[in-house]
Amino acid sequence: MAKAKNATSKPAEPKAKPKAETKKCVLEKRVTRLEAVVMILEKQMGIYLDRDGTIGGYVNSGLMAIVGSVSMVMLMAGICYGVLPKTGAGIAPDRIYVDTMAVSNNGTIVTEAGIFAAGDISTEGSITASGGITGTSTGGGTGVVSTAVVTESDVGNTRQTTITIDDLPVLVAFGGPTTNHVGGAKIWVAPEGRILYHGVTVANVTMATNPAITAAEGGDYSCGTTIGASTGLVTTAVDLCPKTSIDPWTNIVSAALASSAQFDGTTTAKDFYFNLEVDTADITATTTAIVDSATITITWSQLGDY
Repeated sequence: MAKAKNATSKPAEPKAKPKAETKKCVLEKRVTRLEAVVMILEKQMGIYLDRDGTIGGYVNSGLMAIVGSVSMVMLMAGICYGVLPKTGAGIAPDRIYVDTMAVSNNGTIVTEAGIFAAGDISTEGSITASGGITGTSTGGGTGVVSTAVVTESDVGNTRQTTITIDDLPVLVAFGGPTTNHVGGAKIWVAPEGRILYHGVTVANVTMATNPAITAAEGGDYSCGTTIGASTGLVTTAVDLCPKTSIDPWTNIVSAALASSAQFDGTTTAKDFYFNLEVDTADITATTTAIVDSATITITWSQLGDY
């Protein structure tokens, strides 16, 4: 009788793990490895990733990339990444770069000196600063002429506009042989809305002389929401800075708005004029006066529009 072959039974196939569980295991292993590398980098770079949103005292937003001499570690925890470059021969980072991976792709920089530059920033929590928070933003007024350069910044919940005048021409109309002569130049336009001017300072106004207006001549300046007219520097021609004497013409003078004031620009945005008035006998025809230099600082708030 032929011998029956020994039947060999195959071992049962191991049950395949679900794909989600497999991916989770792989991710956990990678995270463990990354944590080990991060611990080494913390020691080498002199920083501590305490997982509470800070790195060496700087802001950390989500997914960070830490760059040492030749290596990079990606901590996959959010939608941003940052870069901590080494400085010279040392090991401490001197700045953090954060760049969102969202559609807006706004860049952010935090430097060692505490300077922060960014595009749009949003947070679900609050922002606390031991000092003030300043910066430029949209929603301000509009510069009008190249000889009056406008810069704006936010100071707390107010806006500060600085107008630097450099050789601003002001057409002064001849008013006749027995009256003063008045003119003005529009240098800024406030945004539409109800505007509260907390203060206006007009510092170090310096006038240029010319054959028509010599050093011995005199007059006045002011700032207002309308241009100076034949009636002189009065009413709305002086509602942003009072009429201030420049006599003789070579004097360097300053002035300020005496108290805060509200202006209704809800229908039409309010203009800002630099106005001049030249004394009666000092010119004999319409003349272009030149404001050699001045610095105007306007501190204001937008109260709303309707």
